[in-house]
Amino acid sequence: MSQRILITGATGLIGKALADEFRSLGHHTIGLWIDRAGESRCDENFEGSANDPELMQRALRSVEVIVHLAALRSPNLDTPLRTYTLNTSATFNTLSSAAESGVKVAIHASSISVLGFSFSQALLYPSYFPIDEAHPKTLSDPYGLSKVADEETVRYIRNRHKIDIYAPRFPYVGDLKTLLAKRATKIAADDSFGTQDFWAYLEIRDAVKAITTFVEERPKLDDPVLNVVAPNTLARTMTRDLMTKHFPGRDWSSIPTGYGSLFDSAKIQAKSSFRFQHLFKNEA
Repeated sequence: MSQRILITGATGLIGKALADEFRSLGHHTIGLWIDRAGESRCDENFEGSANDPELMQRALRSVEVIVHLAALRSPNLDTPLRTYTLNTSATFNTLSSAAESGVKVAIHASSISVLGFSFSQALLYPSYFPIDEAHPKTLSDPYGLSKVADEETVRYIRNRHKIDIYAPRFPYVGDLKTLLAKRATKIAADDSFGTQDFWAYLEIRDAVKAITTFVEERPKLDDPVLNVVAPNTLARTMTRDLMTKHFPGRDWSSIPTGYGSLFDSAKIQAKSSFRFQHLFKNEA
């Protein structure tokens, strides 16, 4: 059955791929975006900020599903205050407006940066592995802090409005042929690159499939936050060897041999039909 789906941040990498996929599934897409340099592939478009309540109300007219992708995606793109306030206010405005307008399904793109590793000024060791959704946070950057607040907003919306809402934590997302290939080449040349996110990745088609799975299946979860990280790394060195080299002073012998990810994405696979399909080949 065709649905009207609003995508914020529609001109971004995931937004464009998602619009194409939803169209192929017979849905009508509405894009909201602020990036004048980008290109939207949605059927309808609204230009402006997800922080604008009036614009959001217009964009949400007759919408049944919302995917919130719009955000400043790094603490280095603006001041700490603006990074935190713009991200958190956009998420609250988007999700609360959507719930109040009658949207039935909402997806908010969270990030593994919520744990504090990715942009930390110091190298942080995981408390345990594999890293699941309950892993403790060690925050020292405004972007990670904004994602913590965003995830709490997702929980608030779920508890207050009783809608099906999901907050998948994504790592670095790209396509295998270009973005991921380039990143893997950098890691192969110097495997200290990528240590702060443990060489994690997600192929764009798997990111899109995870989102469409939430829309189609609406899985029942005890908590709406869940990891969506590829089950292997972007490295050509085995994970145990990488951790021993770059995180000295700990015994990593319990890490299985191979190129497995340090992140645990079992939850989404246990609760839905989603499976990772597009994986980097660690061995050339």
